[in-house]
Amino acid sequence: ANRNDGMYFYVDSEEEARTRFPEEFCSSLNLAARDARVQVAFEPAVVRRYRLLGYESRDMVDTDFRRDGVDAGEVAEGKSVTALYEVELNENGRPAASPLGEVYVRWQNATTQEFEETHARISGTDLYSSSIESRPRFYLAAALAEYAEILRESPYASDSSLEAVVEVAEKVCAALPFDRDVDAFLKLLRQSKGLPRAQK
Repeated sequence: ANRNDGMYFYVDSEEEARTRFPEEFCSSLNLAARDARVQVAFEPAVVRRYRLLGYESRDMVDTDFRRDGVDAGEVAEGKSVTALYEVELNENGRPAASPLGEVYVRWQNATTQEFEETHARISGTDLYSSSIESRPRFYLAAALAEYAEILRESPYASDSSLEAVVEVAEKVCAALPFDRDVDAFLKLLRQSKGLPRAQK
């Protein structure tokens, strides 16, 4: 999948297979964007440091962002991709009044074969103006990332707990009551709470 721009899924039941193959496999045959990549330029006066969560196998150096021959990710029609960053603000930063930075997205249009690019400023007010009810999928992405950090025993998750992730996931599930994937994630979290932690 990594070498040939493919996709992979974990299928653990006959019901999951019935869901994934018709929905995910068929949609992957129609691409909306090829070699899609994202780059974020954070404002050093506001953001002290940051890190991208995941995408280790898709990492590219900053100078390759506009080199169109460099392989990146594909996006199927009707699908979205999330790039999640963890940021630490400067103590004297004023995120509510200052922009955090700027995000750039570049891709090859699958229809025209032309490369396109767009960008937008990241408002500091976004840190305070969102809630689980108003942006449930953002909080879902954050919960999934924190869960992954806990499972891999990342030092960045030393202050995290499965109980806290479950609490967020329950609220997300209430905000997205008809999303079976969110419901399945919550069930998985509750099962994980009973598993013994790895011994160091």
